[in-house]
Amino acid sequence: MASIASIEASKLWKCETYYVFIFLYDPHSRGPRNKGEFYIETPITFPINKPKEKYLRSLKMVAELIKIKYESKEYNYKQEKFIYKKKLIEELETKGFID
Repeated sequence: MASIASIEASKLWKCETYYVFIFLYDPHSRGPRNKGEFYIETPITFPINKPKEKYLRSLKMVAELIKIKYESKEYNYKQEKFIYKKKLIEELETKGFID
């Protein structure tokens, strides 16, 4: 988790990132656990592209449908919220997302 966070932070601040690793790791050693030579690599990163507007609108619509469904119900926060696919398709057709 920490490495994911550091990669994302490096993208925000436009820093170079490096990954340091070693092939000889002995967690049961009495001395140093890392033995041998350290290697430094630049990790593979992927660009972050903003999703298309139609996908963002459809996700907002799903969130709104879920909100409407659970508005009048007592909701247990541990239980997952959902909508049925049939209802989603009907709403997507009504809003013109699909034909």
